Formats: sequence, structure tokens, C-alpha cells
Amino acid sequence: MFVSDRDDLIWLAGLMEGEGWFGSRPNGTPRVSIEATDRDVVGRAAMLMEGKVRARMPRNARSRPTYVCEVSGDRAAEVMQALLPHMGARRSSKIMEILYGYGRALDSTAMHCPPGLVAS
Repeated sequence: MFVSDRDDLIWLAGLMEGEGWFGSRPNGTPRVSIEATDRDVVGRAAMLMEGKVRARMPRNARSRPTYVCEVSGDRAAEVMQALLPHMGARRSSKIMEILYGYGRALDSTAMHCPPGLVAS
């Protein structure tokens, strides 16, 4: 992940905290995904994560299409590592679990959440 601007990184962290998904494939390969109805928001996230945007058409004719960006593998691990210090306790715990399972050594496990809070 080549986010040179700290503001972009913090923007992405906030978006992913609220709308993102962190997980892994059955073989342990990390995955990061964002889905939203705003194409421009998903597009900016895709640019920062070096991913692609695809449209997902709704099953219900009254619903709007959503836009999805998903990255996996080493790129997803890099995204997770970059976002980790800016995520809340629950997502930080999930990210660390995924990265450890992938065999990725963490540069830092420092988080910006208040001390004493633990993931539930």
C-alpha cells in the first residue's frame, strides 16, 4: 500500500472501521473489502488500496447498486498493517489474528484506542 499522505490513511481507516470487512480465505490468505452505494467513496478506497471497483447489481429493483473493492493476499496484509494503529479494539484484534495466521510479523501493535479497552 503506497499511501504517502497521512490524511488519506486516516480517512481510509475511518471508512474501513465503519464500512469495511477484514477476513481471510480458508487457506489463511488475508482479505480486505469495502462495499457502499457511493462509487466515488469506493473508488478512492480502491485507489489507496491499489484495488479495482466492481458494481454489484441489486436483487431488488428498488435498491441501488453497490460498489465493491476487495484486495487479498500480500496487498491485503499490507493494508491491514498500515491501518492497524488507527483501528478500534475489535477490528485491531481481528486484523492481528488474520496477520498472525498468515505468518506476517507485525511492525507495531500500537493502537490508538483508549487503554483498558479490549475486543469483545
